[in-house]
Amino acid sequence: MIRVLGHELNNSLAPIKSIAGTLRSLASRSNRPEDWNQDVERGLEVIESRADALSRFMQAYTKLARLPAPTFSKVQIGSLVRHAAGVEARLPVEVVAGDEITVDGDPDQLEQLLINVVRNAVDASLESIGANGATDRTDAASLETGLSTAGTSTPPDELSSPP
Repeated sequence: MIRVLGHELNNSLAPIKSIAGTLRSLASRSNRPEDWNQDVERGLEVIESRADALSRFMQAYTKLARLPAPTFSKVQIGSLVRHAAGVEARLPVEVVAGDEITVDGDPDQLEQLLINVVRNAVDASLESIGANGATDRTDAASLETGLSTAGTSTPPDELSSPP
């Protein structure tokens, strides 16, 4: 899906960039053709049209990419952590278990979240050939699930949330 998104973005951005360059070149000429205003208007119309199409595409993609409403049920966190660690095959992931805890949550969404976090940790570890560990700790008031990796972290300014 990311490839499709990149392809669609490039299909709209390439003509915008090309036309903007042409318009810049035209505007910087000291000896402009008589119909240069019409060329500018046509160029701006294409840029506006591509920007509108890109906006519609991104709105449709945003609707598609939204998570469905959660279906709440009782979820055993330790089981989800162990399963998420077990799905990863590129490096061994050690699970350091805490007390078993059950929470109300969407098991599918929580499991996908944990699988993605483990995958990202392994990706970082593969860059530096480091070790991974998954932990979950609980007490009466809180739940903590953590991952350790010898890989590099994503700088905070590069982190983002979906719209």
